[in-house]
Amino acid sequence: MTATAQQPKVPFSPGVIVRCRKRDWVLLPSDGQETYRLRPLVGTTADVVEIHKRLSELKKDELPKEELHSSTFPLPTTQDLSDAASTHLLWQAARLTL
Repeated sequence: MTATAQQPKVPFSPGVIVRCRKRDWVLLPSDGQETYRLRPLVGTTADVVEIHKRLSELKKDELPKEELHSSTFPLPTTQDLSDAASTHLLWQAARLTL
């Protein structure tokens, strides 16, 4: 099956982390087939935006920030290691954002 103008080249499914507008987003389930529904990785449900799939494909040359890409993160290094107290603090902070 080849990609057409109506289908994105890389199919994204809800729950994946994507990059758009120089920001990382979580792809949420969308009510329609025409839009991507995105929540900022560091944000609340009040920050949810919708991007029209076809328009983002048509305007990707003029507005490259509007195109969705898979997000990547650097691998951890030995400098990223920490003690148990720091790990517990990070765990508590993560629980506060839920």
